[in-house]
Amino acid sequence: FAGAMRTEPTWLLIGAILGPLILIVPSLLISSFMSEAGWQYRSEVNEAIFAPENWSLAYIFVAVIMAPVVEEVAFRGVAFGAIVARGLSPAAAIMLSSLAFAFSHLQYSPAAMFVVFLSGVGFAVLRLLSGTVIVPIIAHMTANANVLLLNWIATNPPT
Repeated sequence: FAGAMRTEPTWLLIGAILGPLILIVPSLLISSFMSEAGWQYRSEVNEAIFAPENWSLAYIFVAVIMAPVVEEVAFRGVAFGAIVARGLSPAAAIMLSSLAFAFSHLQYSPAAMFVVFLSGVGFAVLRLLSGTVIVPIIAHMTANANVLLLNWIATNPPT
């Protein structure tokens, strides 16, 4: 279901470059419609646990390495592959696996879950075009790493 487990270095570079764009561009678009700060999380979520001052090495490892590997194998590997193997179109596999991906992120507000859905579509398109789950894993890792870096810069501006 995951496709070939090897790919051309060009695809890895494409994933590394497009990953941050796949996550950050939809975030910027949706945030331009949101009038209040803190729109990303549901009201019952304690946002302090995501604040850079509370990060540990374990948190960074999970956010940048573990979550992208597990989520991409589950959603762009197993789910996407199983949907296509059952005879549905790649477009249906992209949409259904991206919906499942979005609904696995219930800590986010509906607007932020839409961002996650759009990101899932981008990762799934990379999976389809590259023929492997490795490319969306790299894209997801670089996306999450960039989000952490931008959050850290935002809370620790240079003086």
